[in-house]
Amino acid sequence: MNGTEGANAQTYRLAPTPSSMYSEEQAALVADYRRSWRSVVEAPDGSLGGPFDVTLQSPALARAMMPLADLVRDGLELPPLRREIVILVVAAVVGCSKVWGYHHGPAIAAGLSESDAERLRKGDDPTEVEKDDALAARIARQVASSGRVDDASYALAAGMFGSRGLVELVALAGYYRFIAELINLAQFDAGALA
Repeated sequence: MNGTEGANAQTYRLAPTPSSMYSEEQAALVADYRRSWRSVVEAPDGSLGGPFDVTLQSPALARAMMPLADLVRDGLELPPLRREIVILVVAAVVGCSKVWGYHHGPAIAAGLSESDAERLRKGDDPTEVEKDDALAARIARQVASSGRVDDASYALAAGMFGSRGLVELVALAGYYRFIAELINLAQFDAGALA
């Protein structure tokens, strides 16, 4: 497979593996993906799409990631708007339009304005959200950019979110940075955010 597909041809560094080429281990993993919430994640060509196609290159890694993905998706106590703000900030910092595209709609549905979404895309702070969500954006930007949270932001966040909320926020940012980097590695992305 050359990685170029259809009328909107795109070349991937790690092209999606056609189902006819799956190893037994990959086929079993895909079957497990299709039995879970991941069943809704499918590209028009029938591939899994996004990071799921990348992780097929290492089924053991994919299996190890599945419980964490489930927890990040459904088990954190972060409010939906804060969660989506964090994900959009990471997508903007890493330049992953695929993650941005997957999460822009849910962010708007959770209450983010289009103008604040645009601010996040440009690397600016949101202005139409509560202080705690604006602080979450700042923390996510720091984590995605440098892997660190500065002392002033930490002090504010520890007081505002508590230790559990802060740990979950940073874990969410780190997880989505990992996912965005896998997508960017494979060039499954339509292009960097402009």
